[in-house]
Amino acid sequence: MEGGFPGNGAGVRDVDRALVYSAEDQWSAAIDRGGPIDFFGSRLQLPVQLRFGDFAAAQAYLDRLVSSYPGTPTVALRTRRGAARAHYSQGVIAIPMQAPWACRESVLLHEFAHHLKATDSMSPGDGGADPSGQAAHGATFRGIMVRLAGDMQAPESGLLLRSCYESNGLAVPVYVD
Repeated sequence: MEGGFPGNGAGVRDVDRALVYSAEDQWSAAIDRGGPIDFFGSRLQLPVQLRFGDFAAAQAYLDRLVSSYPGTPTVALRTRRGAARAHYSQGVIAIPMQAPWACRESVLLHEFAHHLKATDSMSPGDGGADPSGQAAHGATFRGIMVRLAGDMQAPESGLLLRSCYESNGLAVPVYVD
């Protein structure tokens, strides 16, 4: 995933990063399986997250993300060497396409959330866009991720991701359309 790159809260200590990754790992595992889950006594139907078999499929999904949010600047996708992490930096998402964990919808949503946050394309109204100096995985980023999961997958996916963040003690701002 992504670290302290320019335009992503660089210079600000990203203290929530490990907790965000832990929460997203839980969420990703649930949407890997999809199907019904018991959620605090209610039954939720989770979608199965997309997996990308090649670069073209990942690029097509990224193009769909950009077109789903009018006014969003384009973002480039490139293959990253190594298999340890994906990242976003200055309008470019780099994914290690040879790594099965990286060829998932949850990873592209995570990196696209960095793009939206860095370009201030989607702000939950808490004033936490990058120019304010907020850490890369701060509350604004988490709010964007929850909205992306709900918009691009299903509201249940966004609810589950919010719950995963909050169970790790991470605040998530609420969007009002």
